[in-house]
Amino acid sequence: MTHIIKLIISFLTLISLGGCAAEIGSALGIQLIEKPMVRGESIEKYRDAFGRSGEVETVLNGEPAYKWNLSYYQRVTVEADTYAYHNLDRPGMTTGIIYEDRDILRPCQLTMSYDPKTRLVTDFELTNPAKCGEVRSALRNL
Repeated sequence: MTHIIKLIISFLTLISLGGCAAEIGSALGIQLIEKPMVRGESIEKYRDAFGRSGEVETVLNGEPAYKWNLSYYQRVTVEADTYAYHNLDRPGMTTGIIYEDRDILRPCQLTMSYDPKTRLVTDFELTNPAKCGEVRSALRNL
């Protein structure tokens, strides 16, 4: 009996940690993929790509930086309603799900610091790496 309880507890622990995997994967992706690709590049490249008109000068880790609000809407399909009714022409019931598209705001701010002498990127931060997928993709493709 204790073996079954241990197995159930292990299973529930794995399921509860599954939600954290997306956050951990995003954080690792930032550290292992995007940051090494961006560091050492010219800040002007990113100012041109993300827009000079929308940038705000700020400070990140004691160095001058630019901040962009790159929030975007993502269209997702969600379950909006369900239905069920008794069939009049045959036995049984008919059931179904009604889906609809919704635009969900993905808040995302990119802050990129640079060395003022060389104008090369030294670091960057995203407000929420898991929700800034389009911005992370743009960083990899520049």
